[in-house]
Amino acid sequence: MTLGASLFRALRTCLCAAIFCWSGACWALDVSLDSTEVTVFLRPDGKADITYRFQWSTAGDMHGFYFQGEHALKGFNDSKCYADLPGGKRAPLSITELGSDNYDVVLAGGRSFSGTAYYVLNLAADLMEAGEVARTNSPDKGDLMVFSWAPVVFEYPMGHQTIEVVLPIEVKGKTLPLSTFDDLGILTEPSVNRDNRMDCLGSKGEGKYYFTARFHQESLPAYESQLITFYVPLSKLPGSFVSALDASGSQRAFGSQGENTNSAPVTTAPSYEEVGNPGPGERSDLQGRFRNSPISTLIPFGLILIAALAFAIIRYRRFTDAASLVSSISWTGDSWTPPKLFSGSYQVPGKIAEGLHPVEAAMLLELPLPRAAAIMIDGLEHYGMLKVLALNPLHIQVLNTPADSLPLEKLFLAAFDKDGFVVPGAMSAFFEKVLAGLQEKVWDADLEATKAFYRKLIANPEKPKAAPVQDQTITHGYSPIYYRPYWWSYSQIHSDPSHRVVVLPHELNSGYTEFMASASCFSGCFSPPDIGTVNACYSACHNACHSACHSACHSACHSACHSACHSACVSGGAH
Repeated sequence: MTLGASLFRALRTCLCAAIFCWSGACWALDVSLDSTEVTVFLRPDGKADITYRFQWSTAGDMHGFYFQGEHALKGFNDSKCYADLPGGKRAPLSITELGSDNYDVVLAGGRSFSGTAYYVLNLAADLMEAGEVARTNSPDKGDLMVFSWAPVVFEYPMGHQTIEVVLPIEVKGKTLPLSTFDDLGILTEPSVNRDNRMDCLGSKGEGKYYFTARFHQESLPAYESQLITFYVPLSKLPGSFVSALDASGSQRAFGSQGENTNSAPVTTAPSYEEVGNPGPGERSDLQGRFRNSPISTLIPFGLILIAALAFAIIRYRRFTDAASLVSSISWTGDSWTPPKLFSGSYQVPGKIAEGLHPVEAAMLLELPLPRAAAIMIDGLEHYGMLKVLALNPLHIQVLNTPADSLPLEKLFLAAFDKDGFVVPGAMSAFFEKVLAGLQEKVWDADLEATKAFYRKLIANPEKPKAAPVQDQTITHGYSPIYYRPYWWSYSQIHSDPSHRVVVLPHELNSGYTEFMASASCFSGCFSPPDIGTVNACYSACHNACHSACHSACHSACHSACHSACHSACVSGGAH
């Protein structure tokens, strides 16, 4: 691109920015950020996995917001970035980098919502590189790790914000006394004690529990930062973590937050209202004038033009490459808190999710995966689609291909290689598909009532015909008649532990809970289909017009305007 072309593009961007600033000031979306919940998992290898969960409410049509200020960010895990929308629908997100640690987070495919929605962002971060996790030394406490990090700041007041920091320190269980802070020798800055309600617990991962510090604040004003600073003796951390810390070269002075931490006991802090934090009106008069008076956009317009021009040229020369770190982070099995079967506030008391496939019911009732596979084996054998050659390990011969109207059966048989042995990854994909379908069917159901319904069905199944049924039962797909052999098998498995003892590959010889926490369930069982792939629906919907106008205007206006007008790198800008 020539310099002339760059200048032309910059001027075009400025014009877009001016239009966007004016229209945004006149027609600001009426939204509220009800809450933010953040989990920071410090891995034993020193990397960090951070998950944000935002609760947004609006009476208008909201597409997304700007996420800005996470300086340690190295990449988003697209498969775990989504939004739970009104009506129990889960939608993928489209995340566009705008520069200056700023990202436009919107619902994929141009979707919007009205009401209350939950946006979830999962990202990789290098807190050591950013200096937010470092080595320090106290004259009387010795060598320590300092954790000094804050979530991104928003331009909206917030109902509450809760931060959980999971450390690679094993503890005995989920429930921990507050004295665990003292037992581990953890020190905090006095401001952290003063401004937060604090607690600790054990977070379960890979069959163990790990120490988790929780920090909670109520009624945060706009532009309020919740900086969390605490210290952990290096002797309490695993050697791999200390090695990563030393290799990073990240160091900072003890008590560098400006307060002496030697005498900072960990106590339950008073509620946030009692502390007396300044309100949003005390932050920046210029911010208020800019937001409340559209005419004020004309005053800094010259600054915007200059800043946008400089931004366009800098952005042209700027190349960001964080692939080295992102590629070194194995997302497989790194989900700290396994996804749970989600029903949430959409649950209708007494509502039963009828019509579940028997293998979906097996997942709902947490039947071990080999037993669930045995149900599929019995049903498919009944219909003459396979022949069982061995159970330990499972070995079959495929006799017929199921019709397209039987998608789970097709996927199950596709989980075997040409010789009839289980392919672990493909069998994992089958169970993920089952769980995803189950999630869609039970999102508003009463789970306990639904479980009771299927337990009763299993207790009194109708015995199927003795011979395979080669008729319209199979052609027309799922129906109560088609399911009879499966329910009969489930009943036999339930009453006779020796019936069809199938042995799957070791990583699949588990129950629902263990499977969800294992590396086999690598993609997130309830993630929308095609997230993070070339088939994602939003790849087509984010067309050239949107990229050229939306990205350029938002990039120039949001970054330049925030920098020139109120010098605050904050998130927000719901749109």
